[in-house]
Amino acid sequence: MPALAFLEAGARNGVEQYEWDESLAGAGGGFSVRYTFNRAGAAEDELTTVRQRGWVAGGEQGAGWKVAPLLGRFCPPVRLPFLILAVEPSTHLVCTGGAGSWMYVMTRERRPAPGVVEALLAKLEATGVDVAKLMPMEHTPAP
Repeated sequence: MPALAFLEAGARNGVEQYEWDESLAGAGGGFSVRYTFNRAGAAEDELTTVRQRGWVAGGEQGAGWKVAPLLGRFCPPVRLPFLILAVEPSTHLVCTGGAGSWMYVMTRERRPAPGVVEALLAKLEATGVDVAKLMPMEHTPAP
């Protein structure tokens, strides 16, 4: 379920890159997010980039984060929820902004092994998520 449906409808080749940044305000630092993708109809080398800043919001496991959009060099004082529902650092991350909000099922592979995404979707569906609302993001073969 895309956070930016007006940008992401029909998009492909989405990649989110997270980088820890000790210099970000707050105890212990935070992280930056760089999300790139090709919008519908865009050429392979024409990328749209969305940037965010994030902070671990609590919990011993660090499963609750907060994020804010980065608008140019300005980061508004808004902190939006970013909840990690499932993670296996070597293979996948499932996150959401909360019930009825955006949700991403992200994998490290462009083409995950058979059954990986299906197993994650089955777990989400078992918790009441309407997986029919999820929008697959196609990835063209790596050059």
